[in-house]
Amino acid sequence: FAFASYPLQLPEFWVLFIALEAISVAPKRDIGKINLRPAHWRERLFPLTLAFFGVFFFAAQKEYYAAYQEWSGARMYYHNKTYAPALKAYEPLYPLLSHKPEFLFEAAQCLSKSGRYEKSNEYLSKAILLSADPMLYYVLAKNEQALGEYQAAEKHLSYAIDILPERIYPYYLLVKLYAEPRFFHPEKLREAADSVLLKIPKVESTAIRVMRENTGELVNASFVPP
Repeated sequence: FAFASYPLQLPEFWVLFIALEAISVAPKRDIGKINLRPAHWRERLFPLTLAFFGVFFFAAQKEYYAAYQEWSGARMYYHNKTYAPALKAYEPLYPLLSHKPEFLFEAAQCLSKSGRYEKSNEYLSKAILLSADPMLYYVLAKNEQALGEYQAAEKHLSYAIDILPERIYPYYLLVKLYAEPRFFHPEKLREAADSVLLKIPKVESTAIRVMRENTGELVNASFVPP
C-alpha cells in the first residue's frame, strides 16, 4: 500500500520505514536462545545504510510539509477569487508542489485570471501529464482563445469532450469560440449550440440555465443580418 501511494509524500510512511529498519537490526535468535555473537560489519551495513537514508528523507519532508501549509493558506485567497495575493503565494511553491495537479490547476487559474496566459499554459501542460481532469483542458482552451490561437482552443475542447462527452460546459465554450468574429463557423456554432440547449444534464442547475441563456443570446447575435 505504501509503495502504491507515493510514500515519499507522506511522513508517516518514513516513520514506519525507520521502525522496520530498527527491527531488522535486532539480535538474532537461535532456538529460543539469544545469539550474542557480534554481528559482522557487512551484516549491519545494508540496514544501517537504509536507516540513514530513511532519516535523511524524513528530514527532507519538513520542507514539503511547510509548502503544504503555505498552500493551504493560499487557497483561502483562491477560493475567494482574490487571485493576485493567491498568485503571490503560489508561484514560490512551484518547485516543491509541481507534482500536484491540483496545485498546478489552481496556480494556472490565478495566472489566467491575471492575464498571464502563456505562463498559465506552462503550468497546465505539466498538469495534463499528471491528470486526465477535463477542467485542465477547459482552462487551456480559454487561454488559447484569449491569445487568438483558436484552432488550438478548439483542439483542447474536442479532447475534453472525448474525456467526458456528457458534460455541457465544453460545448458552451465551443459556442463562445465559434461565435468569435475571427473564427466564425456557422455550422459548428449551430451544432455546439444544439448540444448546450438539448443535452439532458444529470442535475439541473443555475449554471446550466445561465449557459443556455447565454448560448441563445450568442446564436441570435451571430446570425442577425448586418
